Amino acid sequence: MKGKVVGLNKDLCAVQVSSGLTIFEILGGHVTEIGDIISGNLESVGSETLYNETKHEKIDTFIEDWSCSPEIAKKFLSR
Repeated sequence: MKGKVVGLNKDLCAVQVSSGLTIFEILGGHVTEIGDIISGNLESVGSETLYNETKHEKIDTFIEDWSCSPEIAKKFLSR
């Protein structure tokens, strides 16, 4: 599955996918920017290695939630 980064706050990232928004924490100091294309298992919870197709690099993440509404995503990103 692929999605586009639509929100960031420190190490939290929101990615728009077909089922809603996936929220994950970026581990290991990777830099992700608005507009980056992220692929991998974006419909799970827990530790996942995703791929930033824009920057051509693997990123270690912890997925907090998936299939979120914009309102829930805003709450995660405002922490």
